[in-house]
Amino acid sequence: MTTRTNSILRPAAAPRGETGCGIAWLHRHRLDGSFGSTFASAPCHARARSVPATRAAVGFTLIELLVVIGIIATLAVLTTMSVQRLSRESRLAIGVNQVIAALGEGRAKAIAEGQPIMVTFLVRTDPASPARGQVTDIVLARWTGQIINVVSDPNDPANEVWNEPFTIHPDSPRRTLPTGIKVAGPRTDYNPPGSSDQDVIWLSQPDLANNEYGRSIGVLFGTDGTVITRLPNGIGVAQYETSYLDRDGVLNANGWPVQNIGASTGGARFFEYNEEVDEPSINYVRALAVFDDAAAREMFVPSNWSGSNGGTPNGLPADCTSEPAGERRMRCDQSHFINQFAERINFNRFTGVAEVVKR
Repeated sequence: MTTRTNSILRPAAAPRGETGCGIAWLHRHRLDGSFGSTFASAPCHARARSVPATRAAVGFTLIELLVVIGIIATLAVLTTMSVQRLSRESRLAIGVNQVIAALGEGRAKAIAEGQPIMVTFLVRTDPASPARGQVTDIVLARWTGQIINVVSDPNDPANEVWNEPFTIHPDSPRRTLPTGIKVAGPRTDYNPPGSSDQDVIWLSQPDLANNEYGRSIGVLFGTDGTVITRLPNGIGVAQYETSYLDRDGVLNANGWPVQNIGASTGGARFFEYNEEVDEPSINYVRALAVFDDAAAREMFVPSNWSGSNGGTPNGLPADCTSEPAGERRMRCDQSHFINQFAERINFNRFTGVAEVVKR
């Protein structure tokens, strides 16, 4: 019996001039059925494998770059718009909170001090920060106790004009609204023949740099904390019994306060608010609207708001281009904006507590 011996096969040395890389093992079956292995050598160049060509450098085509740049630009624009929207919403929310705080303080002081307290709004330019532009201040004022006859009519007391001066409350801090935020009140005290919908027409502070004519509004709290529109111990019979905020303290020869109407003339001179020194008569209101005046100016054309031309439109037309340029156009444009975008503040009829009305 033939015995198979295990052995280790080792390749022989490569022929002279050739390297060992040419050695190859050959496996064959013999005729007798046994299995054997041998080897053969071949030149390296005969078995050289093909090497694939070097791949070209990987990069972006011009179209791909333009697409990526377009996506980045779109995201940047959307991000900027979102930031601006959040910033405006934040400024408006801060303004609403400041107005609510001032109204709460005014109501509390009226109850605690036993005298009417007015919350009103003034515009000014801060000399220390001219780049900030015009801002609106919230101030609390108390009645001086005086009722001054401005225009006398012995034949008909109803035609007389009486003023009730207020002064800034010494114990109340002045609150400044964020830049661009203003407060408006409905003109419900004005209803000439042929007019309508005066409660959707809003009065607000002017932009003095744009030569605008605005109106002064105020909320008056009675001694029980409720909102009133006339002093309870006023004259009562006069058609024109108005209040104003005496800021300069100027007195006439009789020692009475003098209402500063600036350079205004005409029948509306006591109500026009177009100079920082003005002390216009107050339009008392039972509701307020806090709005982003800066956003309104981007929606409309503020150059059409300059000047005075009779004040308030008779009703609120759907198309304000029918109103002449000046205060009437401003009142119409702003009213449309306020009715759609402003934050409303109403007062409880029985308690006078202010509350924000959700849009």
